[in-house]
Amino acid sequence: MSHRTLWLLGLAAAALLAVPACVELTGQRISWFHDVEKDELVFVIHYDGIHDRARKGWLEKRQLNDKDGSTEGAEQIPAFVESGSVMIGDWPFHLDRTRIAGNTTSDDPLQREAARLVMAWRSEPLGHYREPAGRIGGVQRVTLPGVTAFLRDVNALLSRALVEVEGKAFDDEARQQAPRTIERVLAAAKQGWQWIALDGHAIRVSFPVHPGEWAALRARVVDDMIRDVMKSGKSGKYDDDSENSREIGYFVQALASAPISYLDEGERVTFVLGRRDRPVTWRIRLREEYEPSLEPVVIEHVKTDLDRELAAALLDEKLEAAALRSTILRFGPPEEPVRAMIGLAERGADAERKAAAGYLKAWAEQWNRETGVPAAPVAGEDAPLDLAAWKGWYQRMKQFPAPE
Repeated sequence: MSHRTLWLLGLAAAALLAVPACVELTGQRISWFHDVEKDELVFVIHYDGIHDRARKGWLEKRQLNDKDGSTEGAEQIPAFVESGSVMIGDWPFHLDRTRIAGNTTSDDPLQREAARLVMAWRSEPLGHYREPAGRIGGVQRVTLPGVTAFLRDVNALLSRALVEVEGKAFDDEARQQAPRTIERVLAAAKQGWQWIALDGHAIRVSFPVHPGEWAALRARVVDDMIRDVMKSGKSGKYDDDSENSREIGYFVQALASAPISYLDEGERVTFVLGRRDRPVTWRIRLREEYEPSLEPVVIEHVKTDLDRELAAALLDEKLEAAALRSTILRFGPPEEPVRAMIGLAERGADAERKAAAGYLKAWAEQWNRETGVPAAPVAGEDAPLDLAAWKGWYQRMKQFPAPE
């Protein structure tokens, strides 16, 4: 399969654009909402625990960076912010808009169209924040304007690419195991199938299948997963403290944190990410390791102290957070006000600390009444603010709904 085919189909865009990584995250939180009136799909992306890759063989030998053409995080972050690029997971999976922009003049009409669609996104850094554990993070807002036309063009591009490659996007194993499904996918592409659609705030991805082949594929996938876990469990690979055990926990959280629905209609399969009636947050944990060398770089290039601004807006009804940052309070993760108040309670003046304690008490009462899971700390009338309890709640919320 050619890089061109992969890129056009969106199946491996990250692999095509990847460079050796220095920037890593401890986790990521992605919230999205569909603004029907503005015809926009907006993503709010939290990059948690931004740090330089500290694994053996990367930072110990600078000549490796010189040899392979990569740059360290201190150079990658400014370029990332300036270009409005987007990262899902770690650096190898970032969409480099500078590189993509070069394809807008490609001789290939499909690559030109794909690049045009990517460059239509608007990307804005909203600010940096400090988590209770001391780790630095950043928030980015990515907007798809005119999303109705955008999705129409994306669907048309996917169909055009599939028709052009005439099945070459599928490897030999896929052609052997699912020839009837591939035949239906290509036929649907020629008829202008709607691969991606919005339903309220939910994102729907659908494709035609052969019922028998799809059932057999599901059985093989489940069987392989169970056998792999059982085999690894017997070998001790998934002991409670092992890296593999932690990775299973991360995978469970990624699957469970955002509603993922699966609809099998016989000859059509649809996956739905999110909820139709309200925005949701997809939580992804990547690792526990962190080191602080990139903190000054993040603060320099994403200047707004988000916690300070959010706290000020929350405590003063007459003061509204800047329009872009108010998006976080309206549609972002529910733990954002809590983190802002924890920071104010730790680093603010006496009056600010008292105000933060009062806010958190009222917030806990409302949260426990309306949501309640995980339960927010409850304090007595005259009890002092229990920062340790609130920091624990924030951490539980970040990894929710995975078990502690």
